[in-house]
Amino acid sequence: MGSNKSKTNLFAILSLVAIIIDVLVFIIWPDGDTAKLGLAICIIFAIVAFVLGIISRKQIKKSNEKGKGMALISLILGIIMFIWTGYTLIVMYAIEDIEFNDQIMCSQVTDCVDNGDGTSTCSLSGVYEIPCSTDVLTEEQFK
Repeated sequence: MGSNKSKTNLFAILSLVAIIIDVLVFIIWPDGDTAKLGLAICIIFAIVAFVLGIISRKQIKKSNEKGKGMALISLILGIIMFIWTGYTLIVMYAIEDIEFNDQIMCSQVTDCVDNGDGTSTCSLSGVYEIPCSTDVLTEEQFK
């Protein structure tokens, strides 16, 4: 068993790979119609990374293999990504189901573009473009 010390636990490596894929999917997945699918995939990878991290930490305690740090990073990032992605997904569904008026919506967003006709378009979470009336926007919301 002493020779296992030089070997890195397979589940620790897999958990780290899963969380890296999760973060990359979250960052580069296209927005719009497929955004919800991308977020659902992120949630799945976050859960996989978390579970594999737990399994690997238990195995490392018994076998004395390397990879304890990888497993811990995967656990922590798995929790963070699960919460962040879940929150983003819930917000996306809530936005579709609730009708907001311009003043409420525009007070929640930044990155607004003045259309030059008394209206503006604002970006919420980089996913939804929201039409707003320019008179309810503050100066710092414009790019």
